[in-house]
Amino acid sequence: MKRDVKKSLEKVVDTVETTAKKTAENLETVAKEVGSAAKKTAQEVMANDTVKKAVNTTKATASKVAKEGEAAVKNTVQKVAKKKVLSDGEFYIQSCNNEISYNDIMKSISKELEEIVDFAKVKEFKVYYKVEEKTAYCVVNGTDTYKVAF
Repeated sequence: MKRDVKKSLEKVVDTVETTAKKTAENLETVAKEVGSAAKKTAQEVMANDTVKKAVNTTKATASKVAKEGEAAVKNTVQKVAKKKVLSDGEFYIQSCNNEISYNDIMKSISKELEEIVDFAKVKEFKVYYKVEEKTAYCVVNGTDTYKVAF
């Protein structure tokens, strides 16, 4: 993400420089048509401290924004890292001398539904496991319901 910010800012700087160069070239073209007086004015514009300062200010601002963007990305990454939730463990359901794992439930559901449901189009997927029935009820995209017995 910080590379994207840096690239975007570099593009802005390049655009400003390109625009300034094109403007100067256009002024030189006009100067040739109008005469030496206009040419002298175009050269003065190119040498003008205000134009140079504007380009330098734009570069400095772009650099500052890039650094601030990097800091914001690092800060966000640190916050997300601190909020990590346990997710690498295993989950089991035990009832009446029976046991089934989350992974077994999900594998069975995937196998049962792979030819019925287009998984690429699934936006929301909920599973309700009824221990007493040894059955998983699946709700896909809030409307389609499927039953998978174990």
